[in-house]
Amino acid sequence: MAELRAEMEADLAATKACMEAKGWPIIVHPDFGYSPAGPLTDEQDRLFGQAGAACSDELSDHHVETEGEWRVKYRHALDTRDCLVAQGYHPTEPPSEDAWVDDGMSGSGDLWNPFEDIIWQFLHGQIKLDEKTYYELYATCPQGGSTASLGW
Repeated sequence: MAELRAEMEADLAATKACMEAKGWPIIVHPDFGYSPAGPLTDEQDRLFGQAGAACSDELSDHHVETEGEWRVKYRHALDTRDCLVAQGYHPTEPPSEDAWVDDGMSGSGDLWNPFEDIIWQFLHGQIKLDEKTYYELYATCPQGGSTASLGW
């Protein structure tokens, strides 16, 4: 997981440089999310989103994951779930490996994500979670399947 975290840090550093080159300073969050450095009008928010999409496209290697790579990501997602459970949280049960891999390969964008479950539970008042605890949990239980972030 350390190698994955280093890769995510490098990707986020590249995104930060790209956004700043496009005139959008960003705040980088410990969960690898980012947000604008200041408040935005609706129009600025739209433009910020366009810049983010452009940077994502520019920085993408356009690699299409193989079935084997999706299976590795699934195992990483299970590791994240096990870590969250060990910390006292209760993400939903995962789908079967084959179903998850099929979803990933289809590009549906609707992948089971144990960390996203915790964020959903927090946003819907089912659990209490403050910013410090969230970032500590994120550092303790790194994501290696699909990723989710709250972006305080």
